[in-house]
Amino acid sequence: MEAYSGGTGHYTKHEIKLAAMDVKTWAHSIIQICVMTILYGFGTFLPIIIKDGFHYSTVQAQYLVIPVNIWGAIVYTIGAILSDKYQKRFLPLVICAPFGIAGYAILLADVSPGVRYFATYLISTACYLCTGGNIAWLSGNCAPDGKRAGSIGVLLTMTNVGGVVSGQIYQGTQAPKFTLGHAWSLGCLGVAWFGWWGVRWMYLRRNAEKEKALAEGVMVPREEYTDRAPDFKYHI
Repeated sequence: MEAYSGGTGHYTKHEIKLAAMDVKTWAHSIIQICVMTILYGFGTFLPIIIKDGFHYSTVQAQYLVIPVNIWGAIVYTIGAILSDKYQKRFLPLVICAPFGIAGYAILLADVSPGVRYFATYLISTACYLCTGGNIAWLSGNCAPDGKRAGSIGVLLTMTNVGGVVSGQIYQGTQAPKFTLGHAWSLGCLGVAWFGWWGVRWMYLRRNAEKEKALAEGVMVPREEYTDRAPDFKYHI
């Protein structure tokens, strides 16, 4: 806990520079673009997807959005609780993402409206948890607080890119199939899934290096303490 809360609360340019130079900041940020593209696209265009893609009325589409979002909130809550309880960030992400991939694959297929509606539940299983989980993973692995603020700032800035992309891939002229939007979103989830495996490998390698440094008695002065210090263990 002390490692996580390290810092004085007064951010310096040096800490911001540390955040910008750390590869994990950019790895999580690129992944965040992918998952936010999905979240913005799914959350914003879900009523249109249901109405035009499944041939339901406007009123029906609005009602059918509610249980999909409730399901996503339930998965998000359970995933967050279990992730914190067991201090596991990687597993909830790589377990839930394939559900979303399957959901988009179904939407791209020639199936009945009922099956396509079921696919939206698969997508909501992934998009909400994967978005918040990626942010939490980076946040918990940054210290001191100035570096954490810098890293999260970069990630949230990159988040806006996902919003821009989502507005371009779901176009009214592509209704009712929305092939570009669904295919692009499927690809984004695939990139994120592989990206998390890469991030996990990086954290495992860094933790192994830290254990070796601790065994050799390497110490870092208090004023120079960061998440790269030997006694700071990355959550995986």
